[in-house]
Amino acid sequence: MMYALIAVMAALLITVLVYLRHFNRRQVASLFQSTVRELQAGGVETEQALHQTIDRFIRRPPFNLLKPNERTLFIHVLLDMGSPVDVGAEILQRCENKHSISEIRDIKQLTRLAYTTDLRLSLQQLIQNAKLLHRKVTDRYPNITIALLASLSVREGWTFVEEQNEDLIFDYRQERIRMPKQGSGKDAARLILFEEMTQRPMIGRPETDNLRRSSRRELVDSFDTLFEETFLGLGKAG
Repeated sequence: MMYALIAVMAALLITVLVYLRHFNRRQVASLFQSTVRELQAGGVETEQALHQTIDRFIRRPPFNLLKPNERTLFIHVLLDMGSPVDVGAEILQRCENKHSISEIRDIKQLTRLAYTTDLRLSLQQLIQNAKLLHRKVTDRYPNITIALLASLSVREGWTFVEEQNEDLIFDYRQERIRMPKQGSGKDAARLILFEEMTQRPMIGRPETDNLRRSSRRELVDSFDTLFEETFLGLGKAG
């Protein structure tokens, strides 16, 4: 009887430990986001908040294998994104799930993963905003393309200039951008995200500048392929 009770207790303990491990692994993204944002709310600048948060993660596998220069490069790549905190959270969660940091340690894998994640998050936001605007004011924004373009005015860096017969004209970071009203929503999103990738400022950090600029150039050159993969992946996820 005693042996049976011990066996049951041992089985329960193993089940609890497995559950806690699984639960803990799923919390990496939310823990990263909440920690960074808590530090930001306390007045810590984004770069320093990312450093402090990453430092808390390096005490646990697999992140304890990251070298100081790899952590620095990771943070600098995140700062080149439109949503550095959310992109960082997703990459760390991915590493936790795979129990591997190989995609952070390889510059080409890291930048491709970061830009693809940033593209996906931006595309999701564009679609969400356009659908909301279309539902609220259907008579004024009769299709998703027009609603998507109209929603640009609340997107960082974009300023509406004027409406012409065939186009909507915007300024984006001091560049004049012409958006066709009759194109598809997908084509409009492609143009928007391309402009954001190519024109988004990159922080100047001598120790990582060359690597990051070279990687961005490669991704810009293959943007259409990157966008298609992201668009298709979003469709499959939906």
